[in-house]
Amino acid sequence: MHRSMLVVVLALAAIAMVGIVTHAQIVPSRVSCLHGNPERQGDRVRRDQAVALMKALTASEGEALQQTRSFKPLAELAGLPATPDGFRLRMFVNDAGYVASLKDERDPCYFGIFSDESGFAYINSPITAPFVASASQGR
Repeated sequence: MHRSMLVVVLALAAIAMVGIVTHAQIVPSRVSCLHGNPERQGDRVRRDQAVALMKALTASEGEALQQTRSFKPLAELAGLPATPDGFRLRMFVNDAGYVASLKDERDPCYFGIFSDESGFAYINSPITAPFVASASQGR
């Protein structure tokens, strides 16, 4: 079981690195985050919807684990709220667990929410770097 979890963690790290390389942009040092202080009403609503979706997803996975002793892929989770406009939902599942992330693609600060089989959800922006460059500058 520990070996399969290690395989999942390594696979997710590789996928995350590819995502960082292909989606990163040159980020100016002074950006206006959508989910900072102050936060506009529309962005707060979208953030609250994203949090509700992640809570519902985490609860559904917990129920699936209790009923079937396994986690379900996203397509098999019924009754989840819609993904809020501008957010991207990604999920990876195997026998050992799952990892789900919701990232606001409109936010220059890359606000995100993620959860895993621990049942906790985490909210924040990534650790900032002084300079992030991308191989795909035309995005």
